[in-house]
Amino acid sequence: MNVFRHFIILSLCTLQPQPFPFVNFQGHNLVVYDVQQEALDSLKQLGATVSHSPQDVAAQVDCVITMLPNTACMLEVYNGKNGILK
Repeated sequence: MNVFRHFIILSLCTLQPQPFPFVNFQGHNLVVYDVQQEALDSLKQLGATVSHSPQDVAAQVDCVITMLPNTACMLEVYNGKNGILK
């Protein structure tokens, strides 16, 4: 998991003060999906709820934040078989 993504997720999941005052997402419940099982395992340890697809995430939340490496991944996550927009 890249450092920036880990920082954002940690900021969202924990009630601990964060090093940057402009980040104030503390204490939110997260529903997450990742293609890498090790990433999901670490997110679950931080308190996130693990989902089985982007579509499953979208069905459970009011706001979706994506962090994707390229356009192909973005198209799949949003418009794919189990995408957010389905």
